[in-house]
Amino acid sequence: MGPNPFIFNAHGLNILSMSLPPNEPAVMRFARAAGTALPFLRKPIIRGTARVTGWTRPFLTKLSSGERFQIDMRERGSRHLYIYRLYEPVVGKVFRSSVQPGTTVLDVGANFGYFTVMASRGVGPSGKVIAFEPDPRNIARLSHNVEANNAANVRIVERGLFD
Repeated sequence: MGPNPFIFNAHGLNILSMSLPPNEPAVMRFARAAGTALPFLRKPIIRGTARVTGWTRPFLTKLSSGERFQIDMRERGSRHLYIYRLYEPVVGKVFRSSVQPGTTVLDVGANFGYFTVMASRGVGPSGKVIAFEPDPRNIARLSHNVEANNAANVRIVERGLFD
């Protein structure tokens, strides 16, 4: 399925031709578009839409960087990524600039894989990423996000390194 363009007009503001992944629900696309048009209402519009419609199933979304992530509106970090389209921007910028092609990166406490996917892109096909995550709920999302981004250079270790 190709891009799904649509127009939302609120108080003269237009959002045109948003390229969206096929399984992002239409109601959530509309809420995200409304939140983009009215930034001061972004968070309440998206959270409210998810709550009112009962949209609790995870879905896949694509960021402007091209990375794809499974979004679960019940989980704070995932919801933040969907609403603001980035996660920990300052740390992310420093992290991106630190990762070199061909190196090995350890992601300790990989959670849903935001930095794992970022590291995978940074080290390239000749590098490796080893993602440690002890929580079974996070491992499933981490695995899905690694697969959705074709990150073949990632190895997931299902255990923690610290108590």
